[in-house]
Amino acid sequence: MTDLVSVIVPIYKVEKYLGKCVDSIINQTYKNLEIILVDDGSPDNSGKICDEYAKKDNRIKVIHKENGGLSSARNAGLDVATGEFIAFVDSDDRIHLDFVEKLYRAIKEENADIASCYVESFIENKNKIERRVYVNKKIVVEGKGEFKYYYHLGKKSSNVVWNKLYKRHIFETLRFINGRVYEDRAIYLHLLAQSEKMVFIPEVLYTYTVRSGSTMRSDFDEKKFLSVKANFEERVEFIKTNFSEFLSNEIISSFKNYFSVYIVCNSKEMKKKLKQDFKAKWKVYKSSISKNRPFIQKLKFFIQRMKVMYF
Repeated sequence: MTDLVSVIVPIYKVEKYLGKCVDSIINQTYKNLEIILVDDGSPDNSGKICDEYAKKDNRIKVIHKENGGLSSARNAGLDVATGEFIAFVDSDDRIHLDFVEKLYRAIKEENADIASCYVESFIENKNKIERRVYVNKKIVVEGKGEFKYYYHLGKKSSNVVWNKLYKRHIFETLRFINGRVYEDRAIYLHLLAQSEKMVFIPEVLYTYTVRSGSTMRSDFDEKKFLSVKANFEERVEFIKTNFSEFLSNEIISSFKNYFSVYIVCNSKEMKKKLKQDFKAKWKVYKSSISKNRPFIQKLKFFIQRMKVMYF
């Protein structure tokens, strides 16, 4: 195991969590790491904590930059990364000590471009960990099979970028959209399109922290609404243009995302805007969805819930 793996950590106002996150990376069983800590103009002590870690471990590179958001921070890390493989870890999360090693071995064994694993959630206000395991076997998919895998088995490999390891070439021409909220959803289909083979290993190797102050659960504003709207339209257009056989699957996936966002939205005004935009899109795409009978049956309960919520 001689390949260099670049681990990119975007950092903003996480001094409470940062130590456990970085410790989980520097203590990996896979040692040939380039650890890139991107201080995105954090107003707390996060930047100082990064500098202290860099003094202790020469594998750590620290970038201090003006605040530009999560996408900007990840892009800054990608711009300086030199590893043959890339991983992302959010600064309030932790990876299991063999996260890199097991995903790296999976990629090598299958000659894959992306390796993915299960995620467990640490519910901060309840101080407990929740995990769901759906299958207990390794899954390897190639070409368009990756999209079929994503749409039909997405519970094991969602839109997030941080429970995966990537070959460097995946990001040669790709970057996150600066200023976009829910940026993982915006880039994910493009990542799949850049990959020829993906492997999923049925092990929990990443711990995601569910906290009240996170981006997903903070105040829902106009910027977030526009991001949800743009993600829907861009993803549908991308699939329609490049992988049209999955169009109805993507439409349903995007409607499902609207539902999920609506649930966590804490603004009556924004809920109203989401509802109006959802109704407009439903009129446009309802006929396309109805053609995908097997998929509709699989998500029948979800669609019923969605109709109740919005209508």
